[in-house]
Amino acid sequence: QAQGVKTWLADPANQDQIARVTEIRLGMRDLKVLPDLTPFVDLRCLSATMSTLVVVNIANLPLLQTLDFTTNYHLRTFCLSNLPSLQVLDIRSSRVAEYVFSNLPDDTTILE
Repeated sequence: QAQGVKTWLADPANQDQIARVTEIRLGMRDLKVLPDLTPFVDLRCLSATMSTLVVVNIANLPLLQTLDFTTNYHLRTFCLSNLPSLQVLDIRSSRVAEYVFSNLPDDTTILE
């Protein structure tokens, strides 16, 4: 199934559809890494609750407002940069050891 998703994402014929995606839910999947989110230019909400991610690196998504990474026991490093619309980062019940934030709004709510 993962290979099918990768193939669909890589197909130039699907780029318009990808660009219109506003919400992605990746919860309760055995994810090791996040896919490249750069093509999702309209993305507003990303949820990856209860995953097996260790490192999260998200950058350059100008419309992204909500990140939900609750209950990620393996998550150690969280890097966010250039997310000017981010309103909420929810990492409750996650064991993040290192945060690297750059160019986020001062009023972003972080739920730990």
